[in-house]
Amino acid sequence: MQDKNRILIISSVKSVAEALGASFGYGPFSVAIEDYASVVLPRVAKDVPDIVMVHAERSNRRGLELSSDLRVLYKGLIILCMDYEDEQDQVMAYKRGADDVIMLPISQRLLVAKIKAMLRRDQYVRSNARSACLTIGDLRIDASRREAYLKGISLRLTTIQFDLLWYLVQHAGVTVTRDNLCRVLFDAEYNGIDRAIDVYISRIRQKLNDNPRNPAYVKTVRGIGYLFAGS
Repeated sequence: MQDKNRILIISSVKSVAEALGASFGYGPFSVAIEDYASVVLPRVAKDVPDIVMVHAERSNRRGLELSSDLRVLYKGLIILCMDYEDEQDQVMAYKRGADDVIMLPISQRLLVAKIKAMLRRDQYVRSNARSACLTIGDLRIDASRREAYLKGISLRLTTIQFDLLWYLVQHAGVTVTRDNLCRVLFDAEYNGIDRAIDVYISRIRQKLNDNPRNPAYVKTVRGIGYLFAGS
């Protein structure tokens, strides 16, 4: 029997949690639902689900805060499900550790497709991590542990931040387009507007102490994409 992907849905609104959970009623998924309670963090640390989906409401900031709290102890996929339009909060979600942001309402078919794409990408990166460890200057990347270290200190990269950095490193010296990165990370075409890739790059640079005006590792190729310049 095929192992099921474990999804933990966190929401203070029962109807929203149940609607999200119902989307995964068919297929290789196992769903659990929790409220915004103090027991959530210990449960995530103990059970280690494949994906944690957090419902964010405009009237309740706990959803955004949970992304930060979860990221401290959980290295898996975190998806923020927002039921309101706010670009600033979407950017904040990425900065606080979310791997992706999904706007509600969303059709069951599209939601399941997005989740499957993220899981495929995650599995692809894990299965294709041929070199156990790479060292580039003060940067060391351990693919087997999915960890990156700068001068021996963990960068504490999120799942997608690690996947993005690892992909750039594997293509060092080659300019990688935003469209290519979107296809690899999200299994989708770049729409010319989405800032998610740029936010991820900015966050990685911050953790690398990489000056965006004169970066030692990740360079911007204006109008095209990014290039890993470390050697």
